[in-house]
Amino acid sequence: MGRLLISGAGAVTCLGLGLDPIREAISAGVPIDFDVEQPGSTPVRVGRVGYLKDAESAATYRRWGQIDTYSRYAYVAARLALEAAGLHHGADVSDHGVLLGTAFGCIEENQKFERFQIVDGQLKGASPLVFKGTVDNAPAGWIAVAWKIKGPNATFVSGDGAGAEAIWAAARLIRRGRAPAILCGGVERFVDLHLVLRERDPATQGEILSEGAGVLLIEDEDAFLARGRSLDEAPVELLGVVRHRGSIPDGLQSTGVRLGIALADVGLISLACPDASALGRVRGDVQKAVTPGGHGDALGGVEFVADKTLLGEFHGAWAGVAACAALVRRVPGAGWNGRPLAIVQVHGENNECFYLVLKSQDSSE
Repeated sequence: MGRLLISGAGAVTCLGLGLDPIREAISAGVPIDFDVEQPGSTPVRVGRVGYLKDAESAATYRRWGQIDTYSRYAYVAARLALEAAGLHHGADVSDHGVLLGTAFGCIEENQKFERFQIVDGQLKGASPLVFKGTVDNAPAGWIAVAWKIKGPNATFVSGDGAGAEAIWAAARLIRRGRAPAILCGGVERFVDLHLVLRERDPATQGEILSEGAGVLLIEDEDAFLARGRSLDEAPVELLGVVRHRGSIPDGLQSTGVRLGIALADVGLISLACPDASALGRVRGDVQKAVTPGGHGDALGGVEFVADKTLLGEFHGAWAGVAACAALVRRVPGAGWNGRPLAIVQVHGENNECFYLVLKSQDSSE
């Protein structure tokens, strides 16, 4: 069993398909475009993707027209991740797996399915095509059927940390030999019911909602090399995922201890903060926690970012999207700000956080 490599990554956002739109948004430093919607008494700002008409994805599956919008987001992101890893449709990926996370899942298809009536004992208005999308695992199922993936398949529905939990579980399953590679990340689609019932946590959740998906292909190094690939085609390693209940400063320190990494090797810390002021507060708390006696600057050279301020609030899809954002922030040959490590923090449930640690294999450090 070798290292865990991120051999491919794909994203679907209101900015466009793939990682380039995310790269451009980060480079420009301009928040996403959004629509103002008013399903209830309070206007809500949403970065919409909408119904995807993706010819490349349609070419991979003859039943593409039956796939619901929520599932299309994850399907396209997964296709992009597979193709980035050199696995085009028709490749044998039967021993791979699919693990996704979502906070709100298939609400839209359930709403559609419930718009039926029984007339003279006959069910009217309930489409069997809609029924296919009434389970949260629909995206993972569509991906597995279309690509003939027969390995572990599941969807986590554990709130904002669902995508991170999927990545955490994928890493554990690969290390246990359950699959040589797993597609993992998160997907989210927002409908009127969610917008009406939303109770935003201003401490952790962004104001602007964003639809979409972020998917990574995590692959065992030995399996990756065995299919004729070279390490320079997958220069980023998933060093590990740590779950920690408590404050972010404590979580970062615990991550360092559990994975055996030093802060001096970390060049980027991506925090799931809703705005710049929250980012500043958390950075200050981390500085106090890691600086003995309050003297010096133990964080010198570490860049703190809050990509929700640019990309919006993806809820359960955030881990996948944030990981994609961290990948595009990496400079080939120099890692993150000249250092080999990046940490992506994701809020989970009940004061739990996930910390994804990425390692650039070609960093000069």
